[in-house]
Amino acid sequence: MSIAGISDLAGMAYRESRNRGGRKDYILEQIGDPNDENVYNELKRLSAINQLDKIKSPILLVHGKNDTQVNHGQSMDFYKAAKRKNLDVEYIEFEYGTHYLDEEKNRVDAFKEIERFLQEHLN
Repeated sequence: MSIAGISDLAGMAYRESRNRGGRKDYILEQIGDPNDENVYNELKRLSAINQLDKIKSPILLVHGKNDTQVNHGQSMDFYKAAKRKNLDVEYIEFEYGTHYLDEEKNRVDAFKEIERFLQEHLN
């Protein structure tokens, strides 16, 4: 299960390193400089989107379209790639959801979907 998760470390780091300000600094400090070929290749290797052949369990992805921390495209791209590999994957997107699912309705709906998913796959 992934809620607002990063599936492509290399892609995110590269895009964020092109931005100005604090977010760029955070990426460079915490993840590494994706403009360094060795760092970029290691981020690609570690990215979940490049590990699909190893996934055996069902996956639930939850993401808000108004996420300013992790772009919802991270989950959408992972979902599309997982579907192409015929993985058991579901994607729930909240039109006005933030990274933290701040709106009560989004949070309640997310918890209901998580409960449904767990009941379906853990029984």
